[in-house]
Amino acid sequence: MKVLRTIAFLSSFGAVTSGQRAMRPELKLRITSDKETYSLKEKVIVRAELTNLTSQTLCFPVPDQKCTTTGTGWITVTGKPVNGGDDDLFICHVDSGGKGGDELDSDIRNRWIKLAPNAIYTGDPTKAGVTLDVPGDWKLAASYHPPEGSFDPKYRETLQSAAKKAGCTLPVRDAIAEPKLIHARPLETSR
Repeated sequence: MKVLRTIAFLSSFGAVTSGQRAMRPELKLRITSDKETYSLKEKVIVRAELTNLTSQTLCFPVPDQKCTTTGTGWITVTGKPVNGGDDDLFICHVDSGGKGGDELDSDIRNRWIKLAPNAIYTGDPTKAGVTLDVPGDWKLAASYHPPEGSFDPKYRETLQSAAKKAGCTLPVRDAIAEPKLIHARPLETSR
């Protein structure tokens, strides 16, 4: 019985991984930090870079870096100690139905990021959602989530159609960054 379960699991795993290979990533996310070593409790400032991996111009609203905002998409950066522990969880969520019609068309033309193939968008510096509370190595993790409608399941289709009309393509897949290592040094004590 165990052998059959293992074979079934491996067959399912193979189907998933081959399906994932068919869906090539649209964006590559990379995070950079202002330095490699921090003091305990010090703010960790990061920048997110999104690189267009497609042969088309991608366009999307400036991602929210403070909250998970469905209408614009968002980038989150969390961290945890390498030697164990959980990610810091900063919970801020904004449901958003988004814009439509002429207002959406104007936003795409005037406010959205247009990212040509192989081009890189670099976000503003922002505080990572991490509290360095133990000394040692820390792993920062980041992800980008494209816009979607909170209350209208077809809102993404509206965005895709408006983007196409503007001559670009809306990304639809999340992007996950390679983890970034930083170091937290102990607070110095006076003697």
